[in-house]
Amino acid sequence: MRALQALVIVGVLSGLATVAAGVGALRPVVGIVLPYAAVVLFLVGMVRRVVGWARSPVPFKITTVCGQQKSLPFLPHQKLESPFTGWQVVRRMALEVLLFRSLFRNTRTELTSRKKLAYEPSKLLWAGALAFHWSFLIILLRHLRL
Repeated sequence: MRALQALVIVGVLSGLATVAAGVGALRPVVGIVLPYAAVVLFLVGMVRRVVGWARSPVPFKITTVCGQQKSLPFLPHQKLESPFTGWQVVRRMALEVLLFRSLFRNTRTELTSRKKLAYEPSKLLWAGALAFHWSFLIILLRHLRL
């Protein structure tokens, strides 16, 4: 039902834009104001959706670090794998966002012919994701003339 409602709204807005584009005085509204309003509406909706996801309870703990955390003074703390300070978190998140570190460590399991479970890295998935996202970023930056 919600998809049908969205389709009707898009149809009505498209019809209004088509009629308004025919009127000379409303062309700037259709060509300038309407696209910016659509982008703002999209971004506000995305932020609302992400905030809603962030506020929803998680039924299980998802481990995001894999190194030795800061605990006893005689144990070496892995600053990149288990950040403790704000700058360590910023550094780790930058590496995660820019280089997909967790996807690089991703392993896939496969049952071999000898009925044995084997773990293999999926570096091709990491390379493809990296190429896709960096290409998309470059296209976006060039499109915005940055």
